[in-house]
Amino acid sequence: MLAHSISVYDRPVSSIKDLEAAFRNFIWSGNITKRKLVTVALKKICKPKEQGGLGIRSLKKLNQAANLKLCWDLFHKKEEWSELILSRVMRNMRVISHHIPSSMV
Repeated sequence: MLAHSISVYDRPVSSIKDLEAAFRNFIWSGNITKRKLVTVALKKICKPKEQGGLGIRSLKKLNQAANLKLCWDLFHKKEEWSELILSRVMRNMRVISHHIPSSMV
């Protein structure tokens, strides 16, 4: 559910850091609010099992991948949603810097 939530909603970096801190605390102490001395860095734990990690995905990297996929879809899909968003924020392949009033008032 978390992976789906991250892929649907853009999470603030601070929220991702808080989630990873709770995740790290749980791994080392069994309690999301209790910090404990870390013996292995989270980035090593998040490596694939073949590389010596636990095969757990990094929430930060998962969020980055979801954002990049959304950008890819925005520029490469010829669907109504992507054309609408592009027409509102881009002109001649450049991001516009002025406000465009909504017609939905």
